[in-house]
Amino acid sequence: MSRTIEFDFVNADLSVVKSSVKMKLNGEDVTVSTSSTDDGISVVYDHGDYLPAGTHTVELSYTESDGTARVRSYSFTI
Repeated sequence: MSRTIEFDFVNADLSVVKSSVKMKLNGEDVTVSTSSTDDGISVVYDHGDYLPAGTHTVELSYTESDGTARVRSYSFTI
């Protein structure tokens, strides 16, 4: 088990604007850290403790280099 939620974006024709990345966990805004990698960016949220058992949702929003805004939603169960 991990206390972090991590996403990696790999650049292709478009790239993700690093400063645009936002995350919500179970509907609440959370603070993420972003860092550049050799082929894109890494996004990490450190919960600080283990999440409780149950179903959790993550909403990730970002803007691509062409100005297109995207929102992706994921859910997972512990």
